[in-house]
Amino acid sequence: MAQIKISAKARVVSNNRISGSYYIMALECKEIASQIRIGQFIHIRCDDGIKPFLRRPFSVYRIPSKSEFWILYKVIGEGTRLLSVKGEGDVIDVVGPCGNGFFIQPSDLSDRSSVILIGGGRGIAPLVALGEELVKMKPVSAGKRPIAIIGARSKEDILCVGDFKKIGFDVKIVTEDSSAGEGGRVTDVLDKLLRITNDELRITIYACGPNAMLRSIYGIIKGKDAECYGSFEEMITCGLGACMGCVMKIQNSKSKIQNGFEYKRVCKEGPVFNLKDIVWR
Repeated sequence: MAQIKISAKARVVSNNRISGSYYIMALECKEIASQIRIGQFIHIRCDDGIKPFLRRPFSVYRIPSKSEFWILYKVIGEGTRLLSVKGEGDVIDVVGPCGNGFFIQPSDLSDRSSVILIGGGRGIAPLVALGEELVKMKPVSAGKRPIAIIGARSKEDILCVGDFKKIGFDVKIVTEDSSAGEGGRVTDVLDKLLRITNDELRITIYACGPNAMLRSIYGIIKGKDAECYGSFEEMITCGLGACMGCVMKIQNSKSKIQNGFEYKRVCKEGPVFNLKDIVWR
């Protein structure tokens, strides 16, 4: 699918700290907002100076209108620190939408299907818009709610619980230090869910988070009648497909150059891939 990528100026509508080092920024830019597909990302120039030199990629957290989109970010370096001091009316240079997002399978909307969203840390951000779209296409029925598993290191890093509850998801919280919800990892909860799920249901998982988390999810669904589409956004560097620093091995039995695989860029052909198509190293 051809990608429409635009370089434009976006106006900051709001930029609020929601907890700790986490912020939600609302940006107004009709040229980009009207083109965004769920799961794509945008590439932001954090400051007009030369530091930081490279743009920063951010998942699109919500798309409330055809002229506005939101990002959820954590202040972890100079780029995000500069973003955190932006205020209403400031203008930011943005390139987007970038990459290929989530594709909702028609079979995910049948009565014989079950959808699970899994987010690790900031990886939960793009799943909110996906959850909203899923519920819009298939309203939640009594006694059968889609599931969102939200994981983080500690309770301070748990995000978007209210978002998912508001749109009708059954939310399961997991923290590695047991400070909130269930102690452990999101994959522990997923494994338990799959063990008790009706075998006649078709399971589709949409996930976003650290690569180690996505690899563990693959280990659980491998050999099972379940699909998982994972966003590998944490590997993105240049965001434009130029640096080749985010390539992944994807199975391709017809490849004559490589031994049954081909390289695809996370920022260009991704960031979303079927976990069963990846050649895991």
